[in-house]
Amino acid sequence: MELSESYKFIVKEIREVDSNNKIVSIMIHDLRTNIQIPHPITEFITVKYAYHGKSLNSQLLPARVVCRFLNYILKSIAEKDKLFMELSITGLKNLNLYHGSNYISHLTRKGLSRNTIKLYEGVLTNFFVFLSENHYINEKIEIEFNYYKDRRTVKSLFEKSHLQTKYPSSRKLNTILKLKDFGKNRYELMILFIQVARAVSPDIALGICFQFYGGLRRGEVVNVTKIDLEVIPNESMMVHIMDNRHILFPYLEDTSNEFPKRTNYLSPRLCKQTIIDIPLVWEVYFKHMDYLQNMKPKNKQALFINKDGNPMSGKVYDRRFNKVKKRFLEELLKQGRYEDYTLLSESYWSTHIGRGIYSNILFDMKLTPTQIAIARGDTNINSSMEYVDEKTTINAIKDNLPRITKLSEKYFQN
Repeated sequence: MELSESYKFIVKEIREVDSNNKIVSIMIHDLRTNIQIPHPITEFITVKYAYHGKSLNSQLLPARVVCRFLNYILKSIAEKDKLFMELSITGLKNLNLYHGSNYISHLTRKGLSRNTIKLYEGVLTNFFVFLSENHYINEKIEIEFNYYKDRRTVKSLFEKSHLQTKYPSSRKLNTILKLKDFGKNRYELMILFIQVARAVSPDIALGICFQFYGGLRRGEVVNVTKIDLEVIPNESMMVHIMDNRHILFPYLEDTSNEFPKRTNYLSPRLCKQTIIDIPLVWEVYFKHMDYLQNMKPKNKQALFINKDGNPMSGKVYDRRFNKVKKRFLEELLKQGRYEDYTLLSESYWSTHIGRGIYSNILFDMKLTPTQIAIARGDTNINSSMEYVDEKTTINAIKDNLPRITKLSEKYFQN
């Protein structure tokens, strides 16, 4: 195909004639006639993503990356860029790594974040490998691999020194967006995050459940002792939030990271938290209690302990959480969940995201703002409303539990 400024690459979802299933197609749009025709390069998306069981959404992002790259080539030809002019005659056959490197450097100059550019780089690496393996381009590409446990990934093709690819600084900017929730796919992502925690840092998996399904802050989690749990196995779970720093952390000079905030503004009677006890939460709970029994903590009252058997501090909990977060983001990339990866990798978030996630679960339950505030332990109201709304809130959570359980189990069982 002759490349020129008369064409534009676009992504469309179309239905197959035989099965009526939706598929992702890369189309060539003739700007002169307004005709859109499926382009053979769609084979890349089909072979590398659709055939590997990736969802439609997971196919859309790499398709868009490829289209943006191809449109950049068309634009460069229109602007008489010497690097690209040969492609106007030969088509994609003479496409090479310098073209890909030039595009990545262009994205860097545009100010895209490092995470976004690394995402683009990953798609373009797969794209060039596909083109080379199928002899669609003349350049012979040597492939090198990264190995991690039982997984193998292709190393970037564009980090080679002779290409001189420009990347953004790895330094974090102070203007980074602070994320308060996992977004529209929160239920699926919550389950995945907990499952990653169980594999990477099982000692905080229950704490993460408390945060996601109960809105506890980090300091409140590490303050929980065994006797603070009010549990009827497989029926209900309540956490009494107490200031146990004198019991658990007498050896720490500074316990600001372990401070259970709500004890500062709520009466002891209101310092308790109902945990949305879906089956996964119970599974994690029972596993955690077995873990404690086998570990034999030095402080018998501690619910969360470090590797030495001492009560886990807030700083250690943070480190564990960040370890889980790192593996979680890697897993999103591995699964081809590029939209979720972009959202979660380009924003700042830490343990406090659990409160935002919990708030959105309560919102999905259609609780009133007053009920949500009480369920989160955010505010104290007068005693008459306190009693009525507290009971209403607990009942609303119980009434909606089957629906939230069903939403969560859908992903837990996959």
